[in-house]
Parts: sequence; C-alpha cells; structure tokens
Amino acid sequence: MPAPSCASRRPARRRSRCIVPRAARRPFRSPSCRPCSPQSPKESPLSDHEGVVYTNDEGVATIRFNRPATLNALRAVDILRVGELLREIAVDEGVRVVVLTGTGRAFTSGEDLNELSAHLDGDEAQPGHEAHLDRFQDLTRLLLSLPQPTVAAINGVAVGVGAELSLACDIRIAAQSARFGFPEVTRGLLGTNGVFKLLPRVAGSGPAAYLLLSGEIVDAATVAGFGILAPVVADEEFPAAVAALTKRLASNATLSMRLTKRLLVDEPGLDLEGVLAREAEGMAACLFTPDIREGTTAFLEDRPAAFGAS
Repeated sequence: MPAPSCASRRPARRRSRCIVPRAARRPFRSPSCRPCSPQSPKESPLSDHEGVVYTNDEGVATIRFNRPATLNALRAVDILRVGELLREIAVDEGVRVVVLTGTGRAFTSGEDLNELSAHLDGDEAQPGHEAHLDRFQDLTRLLLSLPQPTVAAINGVAVGVGAELSLACDIRIAAQSARFGFPEVTRGLLGTNGVFKLLPRVAGSGPAAYLLLSGEIVDAATVAGFGILAPVVADEEFPAAVAALTKRLASNATLSMRLTKRLLVDEPGLDLEGVLAREAEGMAACLFTPDIREGTTAFLEDRPAAFGAS
C-alpha cells in the first residue's frame, strides 16, 4: 500500500470568521467622504438619568457610576442606562476609547441588594427575574463586543457585579486603595456576567477558585499579584494616570486598535492556524488605510504619529 503523501498528512486549516470590517476590504476612500456619525450618546433619551453620568472628551467616552451614597450600587434603571450607552457608543465613530469608573469611594459595589430583594417572594423568584439578570449579563456581551478598547478605572470598591464588569474590560487600572472581590457565596448568590469564564482566563484557575469560593474582599496589591490589574497607582496620582493611559490609547491607529482588541477577545476560541489567518486578514486591511503611511513616516521623522479615523 503506498505511503500517504505529505499533503494528506498535513492538518486541514481551520476556517475562521473574518474580523476585517467590510469597509476596510475596499480601496481607501478620502477622509472627506466619511459617513455621518450616528446620534451621540450625549443625546440619549436616558441622558438625564443621574445614576450614571456620561461624558465624551475628545474621543474618550466615560461612563461613571454615580450613586456614591450607596457605593454606586446598580439598580435595574442604571443597567438599562449603561446598556443603552454602550449600544450607541459601539456605532459612534467619534469614540476611540471607553472608560468605566465610579464617583466617590467606589467603582461599584455591584447589584443593589435592596432592589434584588423585591424580586424574591419566600423561596421563589418573582416573574421577570430572568429578564433582570439578562440585562446585567448583556453588559458583559456589550463590553466584549465593542470595537473600541475599554478601560476599567477602578477608583475604589469593586465587588460582585462591579468586579465582574471590570473583567469584561480590556484594561483594568486601579487606585492603591481599591478593593476587589466576589462575595456572592457569602450572600447566598452566584457569580454571573461570565465570571467563571473571564476570571480564570485573566488570573488562572487557582486565584479564580480562591476569590470565588472564599468570597474574600482583597486589596489592589493582592489582585495585581494575580495578574488582574495593570497597573496599581497611588490614589493622588490615579486621575492623572487614567488620563495619560486613555490619551495614549486614543492616539493610536483606529483600525489597528480595533483589530487588536478583536483578536484578544476571540483568541481563546481559536487554534494557532486560526490566529495566524486572522492576523493575516487584519494586516491586509491595515494596508488599505493611510495610517500605515502616517505611522512609518512619523517613525522615520522621529515625531508622534497623527492618526485620523480609519
């Protein structure tokens, strides 16, 4: 019997979903021909909701949890507000970076347990509880699917849903006084928002098991040691550090940043061939933008690159 050929022994390449935006596969258009931007999040019908504050400063969109008297505990109306903003931000070409943070001493202390108790009646959940939970979990889906890079600026307490939402962000930067944890097991609850997928991926299975099973609230230095935070900054330097980080992210090439984020999010579901294929697709798309010319020219001229919208 003849030996199999080399071609027959070679593993078949895994087909991968194209991550290149459709417009990027076409020849480059003049920047003056960009489509009009959609409605800005500042014009959202929920913009007058005081529990969540939205600002957009030169392409850095900040969503601030704003109930400091409750350590920014999240009610259903707050979750609806954040979800609406994330959907609008996703299609806003003027937003280059998204920041989640909190007012006062907390990032967010998680779900408002006073409101949660209203969904319970004896030993049974009230009708609508599943929809209520789905609205929380939808924030994880939205954060991971955003084209823009996301930063969790953890200014203080981040526990429960607060810690879980930070895991759905691409970068987590924390003030030195911040505290972090998953106390659900101490309250008869269960972690949600993808924490059983995201936490082991970020910190490893050992630290994830410790945090989720103990319910302990730990300090920022300990969490940084688990690889969850990068970096931890002195409290008095925290606002400036967040501003410097977001300015740096916003100054990078738009398409390069978006393709990089997509690969970072999707990588766990790909084998090596899938990653290589996606990298090749993305690099080909970058060649159709003026950013590659600006980036190389700026390097040769020893100056910062001035990228536009790709």
